[in-house]
Amino acid sequence: MKLACLQQNLCSAIRVLESFLATRNTAPIMNSILLETSQSHLRLVVTNLEMTISYVIFARIEQEGSIAVPLSVFSELVGSLPPNEKIEMQLVEKALQIRCARFEAHIGGIDSKMFPPVSKFQDGVTITAEVGKIRQAINYLVFATASSDSRPVLRSINAKIDGNSLTLAASDGFRLAVYKMNLLTPTNRKFEIIIPSSTLKELNRLLSGQIEVKVNHPFKIDIKRTSVSEEIVINHSNYDMRVINSPLDANTIIEININQAQNLIIFKLDKVDLTSRLTIGNYPQYEKLIPQMSSAKAIINVRKFLEAAKIVTFLSLEQEDAFIRLIISPMGESTLGKITIYARSDNITYKIGEVDAIVEGGESKIAVKPKFLIEMLTVIEEESISLETTNPTEPCVIKPMGLDNYAHVIMPLNVQW
Repeated sequence: MKLACLQQNLCSAIRVLESFLATRNTAPIMNSILLETSQSHLRLVVTNLEMTISYVIFARIEQEGSIAVPLSVFSELVGSLPPNEKIEMQLVEKALQIRCARFEAHIGGIDSKMFPPVSKFQDGVTITAEVGKIRQAINYLVFATASSDSRPVLRSINAKIDGNSLTLAASDGFRLAVYKMNLLTPTNRKFEIIIPSSTLKELNRLLSGQIEVKVNHPFKIDIKRTSVSEEIVINHSNYDMRVINSPLDANTIIEININQAQNLIIFKLDKVDLTSRLTIGNYPQYEKLIPQMSSAKAIINVRKFLEAAKIVTFLSLEQEDAFIRLIISPMGESTLGKITIYARSDNITYKIGEVDAIVEGGESKIAVKPKFLIEMLTVIEEESISLETTNPTEPCVIKPMGLDNYAHVIMPLNVQW
């Protein structure tokens, strides 16, 4: 293997792959990065067996070949080389020789045959969608999956493909979130698959362009793109961790390849491919859990509802059996309707909060886990939601106003009123 590429291009690829692999594996080969050439490109690959990410950059290839090297060492070395310079790499016996400007280094390598094999996609179904809708779907669904490994299907998201429509659903057994969207490329097949939530979280990170950069303190960073937002998190007295977001344009097209026989799904972007195994199992039939009728409907401002829910429940959120009571009161002749929130912890009296609402129907009440309500309200992008209830023993349905393709169902708790 012998090639040349630009330092900044190689650094961009390494940052994306390094964030994926960080602290996930202990075996040396699983903490390695595979470098392999293909015509005029260098392909860099990392894997944790369940998922594989590959990143392709342009390179001048003089001799084909491949090698795996420790990612941490490779990252530190490439990151320390002069920016905007050409990097030359070639295999010298069992080591990777790296030259840049007046610097030269050798990294001990591992035979690429030892690297976990990357599944090659065969014939399957190909669909396309807009990045913006995929990102919103993931944000609106992934938090509702189960945290326990006891039922892998509930740690995953169900996807139903039918013609030009894609319906995604997430549930942990106590709540249900359903998101529907149109595909850009339709298919003449009707089928369903189950995608691990960890895969979609990783996809969302790639779509948001989020990378983590360790830098010495104090530091300076030159950001030329005004769309980039930053958040600084202090991890160590001598280092800062800067998270930089540079999301892809919402109209960017993402290609999705699905092969049920191979049990694989591949998400393809311009330079990055994310390959994942699918979850095996039968997803619960959730359609009948969504109530079709209600006796009361309240339209509420998301920000005010979230603030009130947090204030009322913050002292009881750590309790496993914590719950809040929601009472929907209809409008009077000269007053708005309202939602009253009650909560109680072991060491304080009841806390009460109220939020104005436009209410249709009569008075209604329901008790729910505060965590479920707060997590849902936190991700909603729309200004207002509608909350629909029937009686204290039936689930409530929450829908963002102006978004008719999403519904969130929360199962009620059996409490004494």
